[in-house]
Amino acid sequence: MPVTKLTAMDADIRRRFALYRRMSRHARVSLSDDALPACQNDLRAALLACARCRNLDCCTAWLDQDRPGVPLFCQARGNFLSLADAPPERAPAAARTGARVLSPCS
Repeated sequence: MPVTKLTAMDADIRRRFALYRRMSRHARVSLSDDALPACQNDLRAALLACARCRNLDCCTAWLDQDRPGVPLFCQARGNFLSLADAPPERAPAAARTGARVLSPCS
């Protein structure tokens, strides 16, 4: 693989992960180290949704507008909301039951 393609892929991955972290902060996801194992399903699902998102520019613009909550078009909306609502010491319901919470892209 040429270096230019690898560089472009690296930049894309970094951008997606930065948006994932930014949305987590925006949604006020705050979990203790003890809660992380129980919340891993939601954390993983949100990260994977961000990795395959086709709305990067929309997501960036939405975050720049500092609107409350998580956008309706976000494929990981349910995961971010579940993680934000979780008491720091407890897992969200989806993680406790093993359910995968993903909103349909609208």
